[in-house]
Amino acid sequence: FHDRPDWFHPPQPIEHWEDPVEVVQGQVHGLPDLAQEKEEVYTFLRDASLGWIRDVAPDGFRVDAVRHMPVSFLGRMAGDLRAADPDFRLLGEVFEGDPAKVAAAVAGGGMDAVFDFPLHFAMLDVFCDRQSPGALGAVLAQDERYPAGTELVTFLDNHDRPRIRTRCGVHEDEALDFLFAVRGTPSLTWGTEAGLVGEKEPENRGDMVFGDTELRRAIAARAAARRASPALSTGETRAVYLDPTLFVFARVASDTKWVAVNTGETREFHGHTLPPGVTVFDAPPPPARGPQRVRLAGTAPLAPGDELRAVGAGDTFGHWDPAHGVPLPATLTLNPEVQAFKLVIVHADGSVTWEDGGNRYLLPKTGRVRVGW
Repeated sequence: FHDRPDWFHPPQPIEHWEDPVEVVQGQVHGLPDLAQEKEEVYTFLRDASLGWIRDVAPDGFRVDAVRHMPVSFLGRMAGDLRAADPDFRLLGEVFEGDPAKVAAAVAGGGMDAVFDFPLHFAMLDVFCDRQSPGALGAVLAQDERYPAGTELVTFLDNHDRPRIRTRCGVHEDEALDFLFAVRGTPSLTWGTEAGLVGEKEPENRGDMVFGDTELRRAIAARAAARRASPALSTGETRAVYLDPTLFVFARVASDTKWVAVNTGETREFHGHTLPPGVTVFDAPPPPARGPQRVRLAGTAPLAPGDELRAVGAGDTFGHWDPAHGVPLPATLTLNPEVQAFKLVIVHADGSVTWEDGGNRYLLPKTGRVRVGW
């Protein structure tokens, strides 16, 4: 920083985290920010990276803070590293809860894999905060956004986030059950198996405690069950059922496992008793369903000139932008995956009123759906 001040962006903190230029060129927590768009900076970083590949032959790099680097830089670097080693892999950390933004960073930056922050936040919402399990299905429904072959690395905590035992308390086991049942590659931060706790730095980065524990054995059993089942390891995901406290999906390969997430009371489902938490059971594969034609209507306290719209995730519902939401009533053709949306009133003067409460979740099936404000 002192020898090459021209290699860095001006020392300005990031103040507007949605500004794409500021996020890339501003300082993250006061750290000097390299100007990777400069050729001499790129050459330095490329040669250093190639040196590591030459000297110690790693399988790949974990690329930190992807959202704070130019996509063009990452894509160029990926190409140069793979020219040296065609099998070299890049695992990116895109600290972002919107699957569309994560997928865009993966597509342009040449990542082979990415940490699944959108599912991370949804898992905490559902298992720790007891929100609707539809949040999980809504994230899974966005998987088609990722470039083909992208590996999603799932996690419950890491060195930047609260430890899962601190965040989730008595519901930690449910979150772990889900982690080993959902698609992707599960990732564990050191000490989860030892019950390490901590909400913020440095407590959430505590020293590892070695030795055998009941939790360690339970995690090993989950990993073994996943490894033994092609469905849990690599199976296709099919949404089966959704209501306010129950989400059921199937993992389908040469075998089939159904996964039920129940945030309510013990209940029966297709001959299976589902206690609160996550239940994995054997069942025949559910039929694959095509697009569903849904008539969506709603009621709301509208004044003259007002319009009721459904706004939510995905292309159909306008990516949470009221200007591109769906005016109701409407006949929609929806994929058979969980859709997340809310109602908004767009007033005659262009202002917008959002309905109170959490998101709505809909697993489409052909027919009529009416929602009220």
